[in-house]
Amino acid sequence: MLYGTRISTPPTSRAPDGSAAVFSGAYWPHMTKYGAVRRPLPTSPFAPRPEAPRKHFAAGDRVNHDRYGLGRVVSVEETADAAALVDFGSHQERIVQPYTAMCKL
Repeated sequence: MLYGTRISTPPTSRAPDGSAAVFSGAYWPHMTKYGAVRRPLPTSPFAPRPEAPRKHFAAGDRVNHDRYGLGRVVSVEETADAAALVDFGSHQERIVQPYTAMCKL
């Protein structure tokens, strides 16, 4: 008992067929998810920041990486998960977007 009220628990943890039961929001009303997306007010100080423009690199570009240092772009993959193969002298690394730690010189 918590402050004179009884905490309700599910009647069973198994479904009738023996598999693990899935409890819907009808049983746990405080766990329902609503389909509407919450949008912040335009004047809110907590509004999400606009997305930064994507960086584009081409083969032959000289770059500086925060972890690996100076390098040169060997090739660029133009797929859904765009990546750049960069030669840092001692080794090559495949850097995927977003290129937050890498900038063009």
